[in-house]
Amino acid sequence: MKRYLSCAGLVGVLTVWAVLCAAGQGQPETASATQETGAGAASAATQQPSGKVPPGVRLEPQMPAPGPPRPFDFPRAATKVLQNGLEVFVIARDRQPEVTVTLLVPSAGSFFDPPGKAGLASLAASLLPEGTSHRTAQEIAEAIDFVGGTLTTEAESDTASVTVTVMKKDFLLAMDLLSDVVTHPSFEPEEIERKRRQTISNLEVESADAGYLVQAVAARALFGLHPYGLPDDGTPETVRGIGREDLTEFQKSRYVPRGSFLSISGDITPEEAFATAEKFLGEWAGIAPQFTAPAIPDLGPGLHFVLVDKPDAVQTQIRLSRPGIARNNSDYLPLFVANRVFGGGQNSRLNVRIRQQKGLTYGAYAQLASRARAGGIFAGLSTRTESTITALRLMVELMRQMGTGDVSAEELHFAKEYLIGAFPMQSETPDQIAGRILSLALYALSPDYFQHYRENLEAVTAAQVNALAPRYFNTSSLSIVLVGNVSAFHDALKQAYPDATYDELRASELDLLAADMRRKPTGNSPEAGAPAPTPETMEQGKALLAVAASSAGGETLAGIKTVDVAAQGKLYQQTGNADVELHLQVGYPDHMRLDMKLPNADLTQGFDGTTGWLRYPGGVTEVPPDAINEFRRSILLTGGIGILNAVRTGAIEVQYLGDDEVQGKKTKSALWRGPSGVVRLHLDAETNLLYAAQFISASPQGTAETLQVWDDYRVVDGVQFPYHTVTYQDGERHSEIFVQQVRFNQPIDPGQFTKPVN
Repeated sequence: MKRYLSCAGLVGVLTVWAVLCAAGQGQPETASATQETGAGAASAATQQPSGKVPPGVRLEPQMPAPGPPRPFDFPRAATKVLQNGLEVFVIARDRQPEVTVTLLVPSAGSFFDPPGKAGLASLAASLLPEGTSHRTAQEIAEAIDFVGGTLTTEAESDTASVTVTVMKKDFLLAMDLLSDVVTHPSFEPEEIERKRRQTISNLEVESADAGYLVQAVAARALFGLHPYGLPDDGTPETVRGIGREDLTEFQKSRYVPRGSFLSISGDITPEEAFATAEKFLGEWAGIAPQFTAPAIPDLGPGLHFVLVDKPDAVQTQIRLSRPGIARNNSDYLPLFVANRVFGGGQNSRLNVRIRQQKGLTYGAYAQLASRARAGGIFAGLSTRTESTITALRLMVELMRQMGTGDVSAEELHFAKEYLIGAFPMQSETPDQIAGRILSLALYALSPDYFQHYRENLEAVTAAQVNALAPRYFNTSSLSIVLVGNVSAFHDALKQAYPDATYDELRASELDLLAADMRRKPTGNSPEAGAPAPTPETMEQGKALLAVAASSAGGETLAGIKTVDVAAQGKLYQQTGNADVELHLQVGYPDHMRLDMKLPNADLTQGFDGTTGWLRYPGGVTEVPPDAINEFRRSILLTGGIGILNAVRTGAIEVQYLGDDEVQGKKTKSALWRGPSGVVRLHLDAETNLLYAAQFISASPQGTAETLQVWDDYRVVDGVQFPYHTVTYQDGERHSEIFVQQVRFNQPIDPGQFTKPVN
């Protein structure tokens, strides 16, 4: 059951968003110089260069040539397979008195999430250190904190992992804790609910971020419903559906030693490490069950666009993707070098051309994402909405050129020199070395792979790179995802790529687990039972709202520039009902301020057309992006004035649905698919005035099916305005508002809508 603090009955569901943030302030680096004094200074001055180029000398910019690679011996691991099938790797490094222990469990990665349970592996991994049959969550945290160590758990697509880092003297504690959390997690109900709420909150924040959306949709577009196409952390809906029995069964069947890998790196001898591994994990037993994943769909010829409409976005996120390869494919190293040329660094083709030369983005990149079973090649950037088509054309053209196999000897040499030179720096710490050695086992690479890594990179030839380029960078088959204000570039995009296929959806309706990525309406959803729109039903919707506008005041509505409302009401909450006094100010088309007096606090919410903010007794904070849509919808639904004017002027469209009934009242309904989601509007069949609205409202606590009901219309300056509103959330009464006074076109100081200084 959800409860939100808002002025829901009057202006829509505006949630009090409390955001805790910590800001760090960095100090700029300053250059310091010592001054010479006396004769030494005079002598130095006479030796200063004049700054003039001598006659006959020509200066040309030239990057210094890299020196020859320094010798580097990648450490070899001592290995042993325990009787239970656990493979142990020991990397002895005594530079620091520290030991890092990492356990990889490939059978417990998110690849093995059951159908409809996306996020199970991730939630299970996060709960491992939150209590066992021997220790509480607090005891585990205190034990590792007391010795100044760290214990982390996570699950990715190909594996789950547990990592413990401690000083050498605490190695036995590290192994004890690791063994305990992996083999005896208790999955206490209160810890499950805490982690569940935390995960859902994170996912809902991420779902408002265009960068997250484009990444998630690009994976779905390329891999389909194969596990590589689904989010590791799941979705809010799937996480809500994970029960304790799901977690216990997943841990019991999938956290098994056979096929798992343990690395112990740092100030330790192989003999000591093997003996300790046997002591703490030797009795661990089990073999994971078989699992069959859906096939990865064929991309097919042509350009395939997925357009995700996010009307509040001021930039467009672009991702191009093509099928890649698994990590152990023989093409990996030459393709890795090719990707470095194309988009794998600051001096890559993508970044130099699009960022440095054209200034269309802060950064363009390409990623070779190779996993255990398959992979993809992704190219991406973020650009201003108005430069979407220009940036996209350039990305596609650069990929097309790369696909012709035109990598020069100079480009190849520069890419290889960088990768060869960076390898030792990326293989220094025990953690880095252990990670590379574990990757050998995880991806079934040869044991001496990294001993010969640099020489194998050096051996990559231009002929190899240019031979594989047409296979992996061919733009005759390409998946393209764009997330942004689609209406701003929609027509130009289709003119630029008339032969492409297009799939268009709104960010608010995105469901990453649905076959078509569209959230299916529930029984109480605004879209429930609504047919696909047609030109006829859209025209009928326009006519219906025109009648409503005429009944509400006709042309008088167009003259309303501001609305000032004083009201009183009551909020119904689980902790008790609360009286509230409200002062609402709306400046059309997109400004709003709501002052609320509650028994224990005064709160103010504001929106200046761009930034939404909340002032509360502890300070001032901006609301997250998904709350912006709550403001926009509330402005349009206040008294119905905004939406009726918008329909009357053609700014928005609605679809006629026919006769309906709300709480015993006969109505005619229409569907408005707006930037803040879908809203079902109900008009009183007798008066033609707006009677109710249904929509899904969002808040930090989750989403709620919301119904607002308006009545007690009174004439104010020739306009019908509702003086009474009741709002229901998830079928329960949430608030009731009684208007005391309404004033139109009162002067409002623009500063009223601006975020106050904290």
